[in-house]
Amino acid sequence: MSNDFAKELKNVLPDVYSDQYFKKLNQQVEIFRDNWGIPHIKADNELDAFFAQGFVTAQDRLWHMDFDRHRALGRSSELLGEESLKEDRLIMKMGVEEASKADFQIISTQAKNMIEHYAAGVNSFIDSTVNLPIEYKLLSIKPEAWEPWHCFAVYKIRNMLMGTYEMKLLKTQMYKYLDQDVFEKLWRHVPNNSLLTVPPGHTTERIFDSDISTLSESVELINYLNETDVGSNAWVISGGKTKSGLPLVAGDSHRALDTPSVYYQIHMTCREFSVSGYSVPGFPGAPHFSHTSNVAFGMTHGNADYQDLYLDKLKSENENIKFLFEDSWLDAQVTTKTINVNNGPIEKVQIIKTKNGHVISDNIDSGYGLTFSHTGTNSGTKWAECVYSILHANNSQELIGSLKEWTEPVNNFVYADTHGDFGYKLRGKIPIRHSSNHLGLVKGWDEKFEWQGLVPYGDMPKSENPVTGFVVTCNQRVVSPDYPYYIGQDFSPEYRATRIISKINNLNENTADVSDMSEIHADRVSIPAKILFGKLKSMKLFEVLSDNLQNVLSSWDYRMSPDSVAATIYADIKDNLLKEVVTITVGDAFYNNVLPKNSRSKRTTLNQIFYRVVNQLKGEDNFLTPQKLKMILNKIIHNVLKKYDSLDSIALSDLVWGKVHKTNPIHPLSKLFPEYSGYLNPPSVSFGGDSDTPQQGGYIENLEVNSISVNRYIHDVSDWNNSRWIVPLGSSGNPGSKHYSDQTQMWADLETIPQLWDWDTIQQSCESRQLLIPYSKK
Repeated sequence: MSNDFAKELKNVLPDVYSDQYFKKLNQQVEIFRDNWGIPHIKADNELDAFFAQGFVTAQDRLWHMDFDRHRALGRSSELLGEESLKEDRLIMKMGVEEASKADFQIISTQAKNMIEHYAAGVNSFIDSTVNLPIEYKLLSIKPEAWEPWHCFAVYKIRNMLMGTYEMKLLKTQMYKYLDQDVFEKLWRHVPNNSLLTVPPGHTTERIFDSDISTLSESVELINYLNETDVGSNAWVISGGKTKSGLPLVAGDSHRALDTPSVYYQIHMTCREFSVSGYSVPGFPGAPHFSHTSNVAFGMTHGNADYQDLYLDKLKSENENIKFLFEDSWLDAQVTTKTINVNNGPIEKVQIIKTKNGHVISDNIDSGYGLTFSHTGTNSGTKWAECVYSILHANNSQELIGSLKEWTEPVNNFVYADTHGDFGYKLRGKIPIRHSSNHLGLVKGWDEKFEWQGLVPYGDMPKSENPVTGFVVTCNQRVVSPDYPYYIGQDFSPEYRATRIISKINNLNENTADVSDMSEIHADRVSIPAKILFGKLKSMKLFEVLSDNLQNVLSSWDYRMSPDSVAATIYADIKDNLLKEVVTITVGDAFYNNVLPKNSRSKRTTLNQIFYRVVNQLKGEDNFLTPQKLKMILNKIIHNVLKKYDSLDSIALSDLVWGKVHKTNPIHPLSKLFPEYSGYLNPPSVSFGGDSDTPQQGGYIENLEVNSISVNRYIHDVSDWNNSRWIVPLGSSGNPGSKHYSDQTQMWADLETIPQLWDWDTIQQSCESRQLLIPYSKK
């Protein structure tokens, strides 16, 4: 390793200029990279386009893909050491490898060709490059060949952890701590006037369901992984509202900030299709937030329930493991795999599968196992065919038809086409099962808890050309309680959706354009802050404060802006309010010892409680007694605001939201190599918003940001050249590249960059041009 690490980072950058010759190519491919390093692929045919996509993705994201592959296969401790071993054991037991291989085997020939040519492009880069990413030098390793089924594995690890299994673990344990009426208030309550996705902008009526079945035997919670605070915004507006007369599609995906960025910007053109959008490094196509020549689409997490947890009875008999179902002991599928831990021992992991799914935590001596049942790992599914078909859809109807085999995650999918049609469809596979499965652990040996098929695709919620002229989905409740199938229960509050709908309704007819969509992205108004502060003002609780503090709080416009002092104080009030309410409703022991720190299940639980409190402040709920709520609010003023009360105006002005509300991108290897962390970790930036505002900036402990907009996109159906996009870091995953984090500041400033489509513009302004040529023409 060179002593000059910065120089070494430059030395290992991929060659994006020289002609390359490969046997797997049929025709020559041109690769242009724009001023942001984003690749634009011009191929003769789709197989060469997929090959080139694999090649350029490996150029920019090989380490990213490889790290995700290790995670997906339960092998990240081969890179990171023993600290990742617990996570590896769990992931390995979840059966990602088995499911990925099964998915690949059953897909159509066309989809299989897409996968195989993408993998060939990845391997062609690995075999031909003299400059592997810096991470390989740090670890003194080389990448393994990329097998086609690895594409499925990296996609699954990016999405399967966003399901409901961790909330069911938490609810199972929560049930032990809570009285049934309190549990019911939290998890079997649909607030009055909940905003719905379908029909757009409609609300529910109040409903209570008192029939909570007894949860199964309690078991100790396992250590588990999670994808923190998953959400998103997505909306589509009709041509009747736009200046062009054709729809606009826009949105942003909310996840934790990974290093490199979770999504990879890509543009491809060939005879069969053209597409520009976001891909998952390691998997071909652009299935989520993209547009083709004919259709545009975005999505959000559906917050649907497509994962279950079973308590299986297990026993060892004649060196075999058996599980109980009804009155019979059946043979479980058992395999053993090994993990070669970096600087540690070889670890053997026993993988057990029952008829319910994969056993993720077991103690054979105790006679029980915790089994994970999941639409994406129980058996092979044909979801990859959707990725291929989306690229070839000529209109909205073909686009929606192409989603039929989509499995997981279950998504709210918004779309529009060049004919002016637009709408919404919930895509993915949701099992039909007993209502007890919705809440927590159920008995694996009782047939009444078996899945009874899937919600038919034709019956999944949809909205085609709604008369409202828009669709807005922000993870809020999808349908009203009279919908015939169970979708889920852990939905987000409708604050973001309400703000976006308000902005759309304020647009004049036939005036909306791309800049209006950017303004929606930038909205920082917090609805719960307005309600909470309104209550505090009506109780005259601000009047006991100093003039300086009163001025700060009373003049606030409820925007979570980086330069706002009141936003910081509100966040402090909200955190303390939640702690007080949780202590009263579930107790200190639960809050401190059971709620997993920095987890999505904790955030979901706290969001649900806060939502109930805010509704009570509006007079629409009775979650707490009026006396308790008044006591808590008075306590907050005394304990929280008093600490700001003695500060003068200069000291107060130093407490702006942007000082504490920052990104914190951390490279996976910076902990192993702290001496290089300054090079590996992208810069931290201040930004606005919180979890309740369209500009996303969710946090958990100590205001540490754990959820951001990991992309923003605007698709202009009338002229694709007007489309815009951005990511929080950059297109490259190589720390030495100028494109490692060159979009960061623009992202923080709520700007976007052009989503180039016109080939003359691309070729005239490109930063680099590279040819991939068939080896036969060398």
